[in-house]
Amino acid sequence: MALTLTGANLVRQRTFAETRKPKIQAALKMLFTYIAQHKGSPDLQLVAFGPLSSTVAVIADVACRVHAIYLKKVSTSTTATYFKASDHATVISTTAPEFMTTLPTSNEELIVFGDGLAMANGFSIGAFTTASGATGAATTDQPSGFVLLGAA
Repeated sequence: MALTLTGANLVRQRTFAETRKPKIQAALKMLFTYIAQHKGSPDLQLVAFGPLSSTVAVIADVACRVHAIYLKKVSTSTTATYFKASDHATVISTTAPEFMTTLPTSNEELIVFGDGLAMANGFSIGAFTTASGATGAATTDQPSGFVLLGAA
């Protein structure tokens, strides 16, 4: 599965359609302004994902740059979830991921890497109940969202 990159403006329009939350839209505007001014509006890919569990969600199986990760938990979620991401095409490291964050209760967040977080082997993600464990998040606590990718 190679990256399927499209123009930054088309991807920008898709991201704004995903959320109406003001803080997310403001962060997306800042990201796309930065990318246009300092990165020359490179082609990007938006990869949406459904509710995450400990089952690996492969976002990319080739080298890429991660520019943003949008995470949204359902409004009934009452438990923190640990989102983990690994530089790998097929698995997630639950004990030493390249990136990890926690999402408290029902929440919506955008994590931005303006210059792109380089992934040499691919990008896989999952959601877990603890920072160091491999137990998948409960169904009611699994985040959904999208990842913005660019060429390596």
